[in-house]
Amino acid sequence: MLQVIDLSYKPQSLSFYEFVSPVSTILSKQGIPHTISHFRERICDTTEGCILCGTALADNEYLNDTAFFSWIPSYSRPILGICAGMQIVSIISGGTIRDEVTIGMQEIVPANTKTGGIFGRVEPFTGYELHRFMPEIPSSFVVLARSGERIAAIKHRTNPWFGVMFHPEVRNEWVILQFVQTCRDYQPDKNRNQ
Repeated sequence: MLQVIDLSYKPQSLSFYEFVSPVSTILSKQGIPHTISHFRERICDTTEGCILCGTALADNEYLNDTAFFSWIPSYSRPILGICAGMQIVSIISGGTIRDEVTIGMQEIVPANTKTGGIFGRVEPFTGYELHRFMPEIPSSFVVLARSGERIAAIKHRTNPWFGVMFHPEVRNEWVILQFVQTCRDYQPDKNRNQ
């Protein structure tokens, strides 16, 4: 079972319907069992993986409550951080964020390296970006894709943690489904430190 995590300022806010519900719909259409939790609720460490969803531009409460994400460093399963979720994964891992508003369709260019996980392809594609902040990733991450000069996707060097600044729930459902496959294939002893 996957856990989808709502990062909006309160449960069932408008952001829930814009950013969390579409992820849940993608999973439901594929028959993928999942639960939805607000980030202030207890996170279940027995799930196959977690998806940290995005929020609206003006909804940045998650940045004031980073203590609620203290479970991430010891979480041994795959994580996909979408937009605000990527910011949190980066911050909890020692990174920072800076102001950088981007809104609209962007060309996403995957790195021409073996990345594994959420990108099994190297050709460019179009993704929808909607963010107020851009993470400065720590050295424990590698860049999987760029959007112009901006970082569009990352992967932790040793943990199965991924982040994307674009919103795959808008037009790149395959990214979410590839993450689900990563969760199914993940074997902690075999996959760690790859």
